[in-house]
Amino acid sequence: RDLGIIPKSTRGQKHGFRPEELLWYGAIDLKDCKPSNLANEVHLLLGRDAFDDTPDHVYDQLAPGLRLATFFLSHPACMQFWVTLAKGDRRVDHEMSRRYGKIRHRISRNVPMTDHNVNEVIEYMKELGTAKAIHFTFIQGLAFGGDAAFGTARTICDYQSEGSDSRQHRGLQCSNVRLHSDFYIIAKKLSTMKYPDPAQQLRFNFIFATLIVHELAHAIELSQWRNRAPSPYEPFLLHHNEAELGRMWESYMFGGQIAPVNDRVDGIYGVATWNWPRSFGEMDPERTICHALPMKYIEKLQQMETWEREYDLQDWRAFHIPRDGATSIYMNTVTTVSWTEQERAAKEALQERQLQDLEEPAQKKRETADGHAVAIKTTALEAEVVESQTSQEDKGTTAQQVQRVKREPCSALSRRQRRARKKMAQKASERNLPSQEKASEASQVNREEPIEGSRQKDEWVTSTATTATSDATNIDKVTSTDGDTDGDEIKQETRE
Repeated sequence: RDLGIIPKSTRGQKHGFRPEELLWYGAIDLKDCKPSNLANEVHLLLGRDAFDDTPDHVYDQLAPGLRLATFFLSHPACMQFWVTLAKGDRRVDHEMSRRYGKIRHRISRNVPMTDHNVNEVIEYMKELGTAKAIHFTFIQGLAFGGDAAFGTARTICDYQSEGSDSRQHRGLQCSNVRLHSDFYIIAKKLSTMKYPDPAQQLRFNFIFATLIVHELAHAIELSQWRNRAPSPYEPFLLHHNEAELGRMWESYMFGGQIAPVNDRVDGIYGVATWNWPRSFGEMDPERTICHALPMKYIEKLQQMETWEREYDLQDWRAFHIPRDGATSIYMNTVTTVSWTEQERAAKEALQERQLQDLEEPAQKKRETADGHAVAIKTTALEAEVVESQTSQEDKGTTAQQVQRVKREPCSALSRRQRRARKKMAQKASERNLPSQEKASEASQVNREEPIEGSRQKDEWVTSTATTATSDATNIDKVTSTDGDTDGDEIKQETRE
């Protein structure tokens, strides 16, 4: 992962959005696309005087996105996050405090969505806008932590302007939201176009509104840090272990993180979403699935009839994004790989998995006296003997009474010895009578032969027959572990 290598298990999957998919699923164009008709007043937090060094024609182009952001900040159906953040029970999280070496808090449950709680938070945010504690500035080449960023929020010294007394009275901390200059440039270009693309304008308004509210989640929390001693840090919400209020708001509002495809703030390639916080460990690419937003959803949010409807206050998932469009694995970018190339990669991945299934499983190894690793392998004869013995066992026999397979290293047996054992196994399978009966017949034949001599000779013959019987039984059971003994030599000794 650190080297940027994609695991083999993800080969053949779509890494990146294909342009034809974005078009087919309606993520770029929309027939009879309606422009934004939002006519609500802009929130006091987003007033014209809150944007520093922004001319009127640029602000007017940003106004549709600011009106959409106003609904995100004040509509009752969008207030679950803000009510929980403002009125949630913050308690010290000892585990996170030990991890970060600082006092950290957690809000472990959502606050009930009652009319009283919703109206109280809405009024508080209006007072925050009246105090003019938050300002916006466009910055060229904006970066955060060494990486490029769309926006950042930070605390600043108090502005010497009207309303400073009210800020000091409330104990508010002023903050500055810095936005990437690309938003300023795109708004200025759109203001000069005579026939702009309405679908692209809607995407730009949505991206800008989402970014504004994302950064306001940080700025509103920063404005109250003086009243929340001894921890000026953002709290953890619910069960998540990442304190990122901006992305948490996106997860509450849309069901996932929002970002433009290819990081184009003008939205020319569409907008995408994916799960946040990530439900896997350390950026596993197999589970990072990006979903393109359909234009029908973006158009719906910027129509007044959508916000004039009545919503259930308990249903804070009313605006979650439907995930039925184009998808991409791991990358929020457009890919130029063709369909045939994708199919070829999928076939290669299938062939690799088939070859892996045909490979022999890993063999166990043992360490010899000289320190070398030797593979442990079960011979075919031993496996057949154990199988035949197991089939003849009674049903009441326990597993401990079944004879275990004796394993020998491959290097301990020569080719000739293995060939001899294989022949012995074939002969043993062709026998109809048990080996012990044949051994007893051989002993009776030996007894019927005429023997001349004394009683001492009879005793010697009897002991010889008994020895032959035991040897034959041992050969049939293949219990000898002497790797240097040849099969032909064993038979010769038995006949003797």
